[in-house]
Amino acid sequence: MEISDEEKRFLTGITAAPVPHFVAVQDLYEKKERESYYTHIAQNILAEASTAFRESRESRCSDTFQAWRSGDELVVDLSREQEPANCHLRDNIVEVNGKPFWISSCELQNSSMDSGAVLEGWSVGHGRLEDQPRHPSGSIQIEVRLFARDYLSRYVAAMELKSAGGTDMERALLNPRAAVRGTYPDKQQIGDVIPANEHQERAIQNLNNRLEIIHGPPGTGKSTTIFHIISANRSCLREGEGAFAVCCAVTNQAVDSIAEKLGRTHDEHFPILIVGSSGRMGKTAEKFTLDALCEREPEVVAARKEVQRIRQQIGITDEKLALAKLKGVRDEVERLEHQRVVHEVAETSAESALDAELEATRRRIVCRTSVFLCTISSSYKVQQLQRYHSTSEAWKGVAEPRRLLVVILDEAGATPESYAPLMLCMRPENVILLGDHMQLPPLVIGSSAQRGKQLDRSLMERALDCGAQESTPC
Repeated sequence: MEISDEEKRFLTGITAAPVPHFVAVQDLYEKKERESYYTHIAQNILAEASTAFRESRESRCSDTFQAWRSGDELVVDLSREQEPANCHLRDNIVEVNGKPFWISSCELQNSSMDSGAVLEGWSVGHGRLEDQPRHPSGSIQIEVRLFARDYLSRYVAAMELKSAGGTDMERALLNPRAAVRGTYPDKQQIGDVIPANEHQERAIQNLNNRLEIIHGPPGTGKSTTIFHIISANRSCLREGEGAFAVCCAVTNQAVDSIAEKLGRTHDEHFPILIVGSSGRMGKTAEKFTLDALCEREPEVVAARKEVQRIRQQIGITDEKLALAKLKGVRDEVERLEHQRVVHEVAETSAESALDAELEATRRRIVCRTSVFLCTISSSYKVQQLQRYHSTSEAWKGVAEPRRLLVVILDEAGATPESYAPLMLCMRPENVILLGDHMQLPPLVIGSSAQRGKQLDRSLMERALDCGAQESTPC
């Protein structure tokens, strides 16, 4: 398997001694200091991930799984897990015989949990996970230490931006005191699907700069404000215009609240897509995941019905075949056995057609989506989806690369600044921060011992400390 230099550096930085130290993030960065900003952010991400990894090891309360070899494959026992969504070990850092490994793949052998999942992994200096020696008991004991994809995504984004060219959006974020003009439409119309008060209307009409801050404590109508920001920019977010928006929040509850509003205008011309782990989402958000939207598409419904129809025919044929064998009617047995072979071929063909239709439908949905919603920790999945589907024929006629008009971050006061590179890596033209920096600060593991370095300060708070202007939605 191919391992990037960033992945090697990340795993080494987390697991090697001594623990990486935190560094202070300054208030302002000039253009020539942009590399040092990303260096500081990357260093703090490593330090936080390393702290979390060591705390998991010291607490001795992490999950432990048994694995065994099956031919050339390493299979992990997941039978004690209730749902497949809760047992995937991919992107976790685990320990085997005291050696840290990154799980790069965890694929269920079939739809049943009884047979476990095939694991692949690697370690800097220790080779492949599949080649590790067995425990004296005959199995391989895997101790889960840390789900690290969130940390790695932020770290890689910081390292990529460090060596990339700067943008106007980046300049506005590094130096919030400088008001850099944004790219919003000149006339933003407030829709009437959901009423907006005068403060919300004013906040939307006053969106002018690349970096905007809208202040509002919990319960003051921020999800309504977000709805109207999206609605007001609907003219350039419609399918075929080549632009889209990404809306993030810290919690799934906030995402669900936004989905409840935006879901009222979800249609084929202005679709939304929720990205993340469906098992953790709210009831409204679950309706707009990629899988849920796929299953409602007429082409998929028809293809799935065809598979079910053929399987019913196979079931009926099996019953008739069993009866013919019982009666000893040889000619009927031969005819039904032939018929069953024909049905099996048809079933295989129908299943292949269903798989092809699902893949094509997923691509169509991703390509036509106007608004992606997710938690900030899942925002990297938006990039993954678009990169994966960007080779599709469905992209023909769509401006490439698609314009990311705006990233809207709800609960911005509780979002660590280390997520800023992840937002910038999506190449947004504008960023809007909504929240209340006077409420609970971001949770940064390890920050309590180093308060002087302002590690638990959000980007929103830093921007306000620099004198950035804010609007109030209520």
